[in-house]
Amino acid sequence: MGGIISSSGKRPEAILWDLDGTLIDTSRSSIAALNSAIMKLTKNKMTFDHQTLLPIVTKSNKATKQSTDMNNANNPQDKLEWATKIISELQLTTVTPKLLVSEWDSAMLRNRASIPLMPFALETVRHFHRHKIPQAICTMSNAKSYAMKKSKHKELFDMIDLAVCSDDPHVKHRKPSPDVFLVGADRMSATPINCVVIEDSPEGCRAGWAAGCRVICVADVWSKSNNVGKGVQAELFCKSLSDINMSKLALPPLPLHLNSKS
Repeated sequence: MGGIISSSGKRPEAILWDLDGTLIDTSRSSIAALNSAIMKLTKNKMTFDHQTLLPIVTKSNKATKQSTDMNNANNPQDKLEWATKIISELQLTTVTPKLLVSEWDSAMLRNRASIPLMPFALETVRHFHRHKIPQAICTMSNAKSYAMKKSKHKELFDMIDLAVCSDDPHVKHRKPSPDVFLVGADRMSATPINCVVIEDSPEGCRAGWAAGCRVICVADVWSKSNNVGKGVQAELFCKSLSDINMSKLALPPLPLHLNSKS
């Protein structure tokens, strides 16, 4: 099964949102926590800027096609594997994976209340809500992590009808497998072809397409790399949520001031 765009121009039965990097800026917080951990463990001898760390934190694992961002790791072993990759990439010869995981966890815990929304996330969710389109979050975060991430942004998450997390017993495989979106569509009593998946990652876009959904890709840094983005299919590619062409969803545009460049 693959995404079908013959329903383009039709009003969707449901919106299936990704969470990290699409609605909330988790990568930036993850990078800040990683840098804080590195500085502490190297006694301030090593630090890296955002542009250096971003491709590493969001780097795709070629073997599994799964995100290596520790933020979405489901178990301690996943976190240790992620930390091992980071140490190798950055040549942190005096740091062990266990220590890096511990310090990263501590830094993320301190920062949990300050993870910001992505630009125009609240406005876009509100737009769908006002037009009475049901919305679900389909995320590779586990339920505990999801609860932490949504705690600061009550206004946005009050407009979300349900969430499907990676540790849901019906989600057998992580993205790019379609499980989480198929479960989300089913619980919304919607058919996948009439659902719109909004994603920022290549794995997520592939998962939405494999589920048979319409896919809107809000392009992240990976979209500049033909190697990472190869084979990704989507109905729309956008630089920002404010760039979504709402007419493709049979909806009026976002309020004009949201589309201004100021």
